[in-house]
Amino acid sequence: MWIFPSILCERGIGQHRVLADSSRSHIPTNSRNEHSTYQHEGLNWKTDSPRTPRDERRRAQHNEVERRRRDKINNWIETLSKIIPDCSFDGTKTGASKGGILSKACDYIVELKQQKQRLQESLRAVERLKMDNELLTKQVEELKSENALLGALLEHHGIGTITDTSAP
Repeated sequence: MWIFPSILCERGIGQHRVLADSSRSHIPTNSRNEHSTYQHEGLNWKTDSPRTPRDERRRAQHNEVERRRRDKINNWIETLSKIIPDCSFDGTKTGASKGGILSKACDYIVELKQQKQRLQESLRAVERLKMDNELLTKQVEELKSENALLGALLEHHGIGTITDTSAP
């Protein structure tokens, strides 16, 4: 059991349960049993009996899991530092900080999103111009056909046409 200044708690596996509020009832903080009482920043708390081998194994396993988690995070940050322009991480105090790398990564992502947006707008403009060009090309072909028909009609009625020598 742990005793905090105003709350008596029981420690379970991975959880704490409030047993009583010491402000409502008197709970001695210095009981005469095998538990030792520790002071930490004004809080009294008791530890149960010394750690068992099972507790030590669980603690060691937790530490190993936590170390692997930190290693993964550090490896991904290092990978980011290699991908992001003007960003380096060498794992020493002189290299860029993890926070600096993450900040540059965020800035770079925002920049890439803006660039993507501009490229999409340019692509839409190119597509519009392409459609306009196809429409105008079609209109030119229709006008050429109409011109040829009218020229043939004029010749049929014996009216001469003016030839443009500058046209290809």
